[in-house]
Amino acid sequence: MYIQDQLNHAHVNDENLAFYKAIGVDYLTVNPPPFAAGISGDLTGREQMAQYLIQVRDQAASHGLKLMNIALTGPDEITLARPERDAKIGQWVDVLRAMADADVPTLGYNFKPIGNFRTPSATGRGGAKYSTFDYDLWQKTKGEWPDKQIDEPSIWA
Repeated sequence: MYIQDQLNHAHVNDENLAFYKAIGVDYLTVNPPPFAAGISGDLTGREQMAQYLIQVRDQAASHGLKLMNIALTGPDEITLARPERDAKIGQWVDVLRAMADADVPTLGYNFKPIGNFRTPSATGRGGAKYSTFDYDLWQKTKGEWPDKQIDEPSIWA
């Protein structure tokens, strides 16, 4: 059995990586990496992204971990077929090539054109809040997302 866990790119550091190894983590996901191809990030070019991934890969390896995955959220330009879509697709192509350059084998991606559907959180043991979805309640209160509208032909374009 293998254990994989994730860190936000801002939390990839020797202390956290050493802790992950100490608790038995084998594989690391960076979610999200600082790539402009997602919904936020500064790194735009293939070379910049590859250098970042190689640095994180080597840092993780120095703690006995393998950088196995990065996770990105699809930007609205792609998922909603907006005019800037082709430029964002080009950035995603660069991400995939940078991953290959750095020997990062997997990409985590969720196709969610209007995000996650949630209803108010349920309270669990010790006051913990659980992410919740109650379909009947959602049907009564579902909102509109006017900035995230797309028709069926466009979503398949």
